[in-house]
Amino acid sequence: MKLQIIFLLLFCSASAFAKVQLASVFSDHMVLQRGKPVPVWGTADPGEKVSVAFAGQKKTAAANPAGKWRLQLDPLRLSKHPQNLSVSSQVSDFKFQVSDILVGDVWICSGQSNMKFALGNTLGAEEIIPSADIANLRLLQVPKKIELQPSNEFNASWAASSPETASKFTAVGFLFGRRVQKEADIPIGLIMCAEGSTSVECWVSNKTLESDLFAPAVRKWREVEASWDDPAVRAKHLHKSLKADARVKPSDARTYPAGCYNGMLHPLFPFAIKGVVWYQGEANRLRAHQYRSLFPAMLAEWRDRFEQDDFKFYAIQLPEIGKPSVKPGGSPYAELREAQQLAAQNDPLVELAVVIDSDQGGSIHPKNKQLPGERLAAIALAKDYGQDIEFSGPVFQRLEIKSKAVRLFFGHADGLVCGKRVAPTSLEIEPTDDAPANFTVAGDDQVFHEAQAIIKGDSIIVRSDAVSKPVAVRYAWADNPAGCNLYNRASFPVRPFRTDDWPCVTKGNVEGKVLVIR
Repeated sequence: MKLQIIFLLLFCSASAFAKVQLASVFSDHMVLQRGKPVPVWGTADPGEKVSVAFAGQKKTAAANPAGKWRLQLDPLRLSKHPQNLSVSSQVSDFKFQVSDILVGDVWICSGQSNMKFALGNTLGAEEIIPSADIANLRLLQVPKKIELQPSNEFNASWAASSPETASKFTAVGFLFGRRVQKEADIPIGLIMCAEGSTSVECWVSNKTLESDLFAPAVRKWREVEASWDDPAVRAKHLHKSLKADARVKPSDARTYPAGCYNGMLHPLFPFAIKGVVWYQGEANRLRAHQYRSLFPAMLAEWRDRFEQDDFKFYAIQLPEIGKPSVKPGGSPYAELREAQQLAAQNDPLVELAVVIDSDQGGSIHPKNKQLPGERLAAIALAKDYGQDIEFSGPVFQRLEIKSKAVRLFFGHADGLVCGKRVAPTSLEIEPTDDAPANFTVAGDDQVFHEAQAIIKGDSIIVRSDAVSKPVAVRYAWADNPAGCNLYNRASFPVRPFRTDDWPCVTKGNVEGKVLVIR
């Protein structure tokens, strides 16, 4: 009988402890954000008081009627030495610890397939991966999980960077974090939260999708759902590897509106972070003009849900994609790049890493991920870690028109030069005697013609024999403006631009494209 009583007491104690849990984002080997209040949260029995001790602090909170508790640690100091976080319940004497925690900066790596692209598949992986043992670089990979309603958990844990963990991690995120960690000499935590083919609609909440801005894309999905019993509809939207009678629902698609937000991003709220690095836009290219509004709306929601209005958002401006352009004209990808540029122009916490010179043959999945990773790192090192380095290529500022010539002036010019990168994965360029390429000029008729360009100090003079009275200039305004060769001395390329505000070819396209279910 005594043994039975003892067993019962132990069982009850274990049951009580089992209900005291931390949120999924907290695990051994993690990084906590320095310099900001740090929310810590989890679940317990309603009314149960839970205490958290870390770095000389001890905070207590009681679980609400829904069994959720949350407390907040005061801003933490940078710490390269591992520490433990203790969690205890006042119901029992049982405690548990989260061990090997560093305090530094945490960056979320999000977007679609080019952010998900694994380090093991990138150019130079055979040289990078063997040296991926980096004790102060920690990685967390949120697994793919599509949900109709917000989820509060995921099944993954933090790990120190190693050849094994890094090879499966986002290449862009890893290369960004590796350089920042090395040069800033602080612990860096990277959270990979990305999924292929995803549009902005996948990364905002159900509530945000109710707005007029997102309504057309959602309506497109609802039409597919309403007709899902039709074999022809299923055949159109299922991947060829699946049969038309496959037991899948429209909501199984990774491109389902709010699906990634609910299943992957929501469990991270309100974790304290330094910022986000973002590689996305391809899935919104046919609605590039609308992206001008969609992208800022997503940023606003993320900042609200992370309860931080000051975190940085550094995005990859899309590289050259598709077949090289032959004639000047409209371009969905150019308009998407412009929408990204406008976001950076209108938000002081947004910056763009320009990779229009990726030289990857127009592949929509370029294997050269060192270029975007390193250029993102340059932005962070200059803006967040006090390094006196250039982080941007020349950005168009103004023009002067004299007769048949247009003179263009730039910021971040610092010595314009034509050149090409020394090697595919190199950031350095070697000067060439070539003239600047990919400029076009138009008159009042709004018809663009190829133009000749010359460098004049930190400016460019452009003209076309076909345009006697120029009024507008465009640079790299194509899906794939192959051969972009204009840089500043710091080896950063000129950012694609146009000087006009004439109608976009994607204006009016507002319905989301329903991609196949894989």
